[in-house]
Amino acid sequence: MSERRKKKSKMVAQSEEPSKEELQMAKHVRFKTPKKNTVLQKQKVDYFVGSKAVDTLMESHWAKSTKKADAMISSREEAIIFMEKLLHSNLFYRVEKILKEPTGKGEKVSISMKIKMKITK
Repeated sequence: MSERRKKKSKMVAQSEEPSKEELQMAKHVRFKTPKKNTVLQKQKVDYFVGSKAVDTLMESHWAKSTKKADAMISSREEAIIFMEKLLHSNLFYRVEKILKEPTGKGEKVSISMKIKMKITK
C-alpha cells in the first residue's frame, strides 16, 4: 500500500511547473476574460467559459506578433493545448453545471451543460 502512495507522489512531483511567460499568459487570461458569477455548493464563484478564454488568448500579443516566428501561439489549436496544459498544472479547474428540469406541468426548461473554468492561483 505504501508503494502505491510513493508512486503517486512521484507522479505528482514530476508534473512540470509553468514558466514565467506561461504564468504571465495565465494572468492575462484570468483578468481579461469575461467572467460570470454563480452559486456552486452554497458558495459564490466566478467562472469563465473555455471558448472565451481561448478567444482572449488569441487576441493577446502572444498570438499577434509582427513576426510569426516570435508568436508563442500561432493557431487556435495551440491555444487550446496551452489551456489544457494550464488545466493539468492546476491553475484552474473544470466544473460542469447541469440545470434540471422542473417536475411541474406545463413548464419547459431545457437541460444545458457547459464547461466552465476557474483560475485558482
